Amino acid sequence: MLIVKVISINSPIKKSDFISKNNFRVEIEYNKKVYTTNTRWNTENPQWNEIFIFNNETIDTTIKIENTLKVRLYEENIWSKSNLLEEESINIDSNNINYIVSNVLIEYNLIDRNLDSFLLAHDDCEYYKEKLDNEVE
Repeated sequence: MLIVKVISINSPIKKSDFISKNNFRVEIEYNKKVYTTNTRWNTENPQWNEIFIFNNETIDTTIKIENTLKVRLYEENIWSKSNLLEEESINIDSNNINYIVSNVLIEYNLIDRNLDSFLLAHDDCEYYKEKLDNEVE
């Protein structure tokens, strides 16, 4: 199981249009499953603090589980297509890492076993438990 927390922009990005401030969202992909943060409107320095859970368990044993996390930063537009500003992939190779990817600060935790111990030790344990319950339903 991989838990990813999208925290914030690492360094401010200049506005991309003349009408308003930037409207950012982040897309993360792991093992062909994609999650998207909420769009943060009219800001150069968005804060998300959104948590996403990727479950590695699969019934089909022929599917290879990848260790690559893709992060894409978009500038959202109301009247036109969103602009991909940055895209980067990182290898997931250890636990509990803070990382800057595509100018986005993320934290990830790769959990192989003993999920209960992880949840009890982590500040966001109630939030993780709620997200896990929703994922199972």
